[in-house]
Amino acid sequence: MSKFVVLNNIIMKKVLLIIAVFLIGISNSFASHIPGGNISYQCTGNPNEYLITFTMFVSCPSTLGTTTNVQTNNNCGFPNPSISLTSPPGVEVSQICAAQQSQSDCPPGSGGIPGVLMYVYTGLVTLPGPCNSWTFYYDLCCRDASSNMQGTSGNSLYVQTTLNSVTAPCDGSPYVTAQPIPYVCAGQTQSYCPGAIDPDGDSLYYQLVSPLGAGGVTILHLPGYSPTAPLQNTVFDPITGCFTFNQSTIGNFVVTYLISAYDANGNLTGSIMHDFQFEVITCTNITPSPPAAGIVLTSGTATQQGPNTIELCEGSTACFSMTFSDVNAANILTIDTSTSNIFTVFPGASITTTGTNPLQIDICWTVPAGSPPQVIATVTVQDGACPIEGSATQVAVFNVVTSTVITPPVTTICGGQVANLSASGGSVFNWSIVPGGSPIVVGTNFTCNPCANPTASPATTTQYIVTSNLSGGCDNVDTALVIVVPDFTPTVTQSTPSACLFDPIQLNTTVVPMAPGYSYSWTPTAYLSATNIPNPIANITVPGSYTYTVTVTSPNGCVKTGSVTITIMPFVAPSVNILTPDSLMMCGDSIAVVL
Repeated sequence: MSKFVVLNNIIMKKVLLIIAVFLIGISNSFASHIPGGNISYQCTGNPNEYLITFTMFVSCPSTLGTTTNVQTNNNCGFPNPSISLTSPPGVEVSQICAAQQSQSDCPPGSGGIPGVLMYVYTGLVTLPGPCNSWTFYYDLCCRDASSNMQGTSGNSLYVQTTLNSVTAPCDGSPYVTAQPIPYVCAGQTQSYCPGAIDPDGDSLYYQLVSPLGAGGVTILHLPGYSPTAPLQNTVFDPITGCFTFNQSTIGNFVVTYLISAYDANGNLTGSIMHDFQFEVITCTNITPSPPAAGIVLTSGTATQQGPNTIELCEGSTACFSMTFSDVNAANILTIDTSTSNIFTVFPGASITTTGTNPLQIDICWTVPAGSPPQVIATVTVQDGACPIEGSATQVAVFNVVTSTVITPPVTTICGGQVANLSASGGSVFNWSIVPGGSPIVVGTNFTCNPCANPTASPATTTQYIVTSNLSGGCDNVDTALVIVVPDFTPTVTQSTPSACLFDPIQLNTTVVPMAPGYSYSWTPTAYLSATNIPNPIANITVPGSYTYTVTVTSPNGCVKTGSVTITIMPFVAPSVNILTPDSLMMCGDSIAVVL
């Protein structure tokens, strides 16, 4: 009997082991259902320190762990640190309607409707040094089975992001705001916009590129598809990143964006690879239609340049509308606030809605100073259909033109001083004067005309006018005043050019002609008894050479400078006391002197 029990125990242990192995296999296969991901970064302000964010999606009922590592690479000779990241539990980002959310495949749903979890892993890294070839990358098997790539579900997901930290020492990468893993209907025209935002206001350029697999190797497409046509009937706009398509068959279709960021001087600051898939499904619902007329300018000091584009100046206001509709009369259209980036890229905008189907959205925005030259906003609406909500997206492109500005607006000069003027907002600048000032004589009192950066040396106070070639309703005229006041001469002296440690040195400033109302400012401030008087005392405690500069402003506003240099020797002057034992002496007496 005991042998039978022992035998049964052995058999039971083997059965349990087989079951455990089977369950582990299931768990691993679930963990391999990866439909997309991307990596972004943001500098913290500390030298070479960045917050790395790795966003990854998993098809339910699979789940992911809460820790992972992103790898680095560079060609500047620096070590390549591995970056440890952590994430809170996954958040469901499915397009399931609210009424049937409980039936999602994602926990704690009962299952039956496909869902997606999003994990956001973050961590800090201090890079060894600045380099224009930093790459952050992640490699994991396996992707979901694909309908447009070779290799089906055996492909790995490889995403990478680049950073040019020499060009941009403290930069943030673009990040995507659109629906992470869109579900769309087969046989219907669909629109998609990534809605990427660059936190530094850099200009973004979009490309559709090949997805990458294990080791960063390109994954080839199946016949009929390509990197730039990942779905049927693709029409792509590289300026906005938006594209439309109409896919007749169901399946998972991988799309890979390369989003590159360029600064105001046209220098590449970095790029991100956004890899995701469209899940094309059979629908009874018909998705909403994007606005047939695009966006419509309704008021404001702006110019409509196309169905989706408005031009205006900094400080100007534009009001425009867009109208979405749905052939399903019972569907209620609403703005998807989680994937519409307009709330972020149009700060302070007034956004109101009228109706539900059709849904009219009215937006008014005043462009703040310092805005990037192009602002791209997206608005996505959902129809509330069950089980999978349909959506449509409209893009609004604002081309921001700066008004013509002269800096500085006011300059005071005297004697032989000149005023350096600089005009911006345009590409051609013609200069003239308000009557009563010194006429412009190029080569004598004005260095160039037309030009952006002339130097002026008028004999009398003169107001200059610049007129640029800006158009589109922008202010292309600005003025600057150059004030000419009586001259003066400052002279700076010191009590000695060199001294021992701790010896006080008297600095002194005299002006000719002397008059009340002059102001003084000394730099550097170290070791000075005061910094806003003409005659401070320097008491320097560290040997070396020191140059002190005083900025003198006349009562009329003219500014001049003067400086002195002091050498402090590396020793202290001796203290000498003379002692004698006798306080009373007679002629011819001898005394002893003690030092």
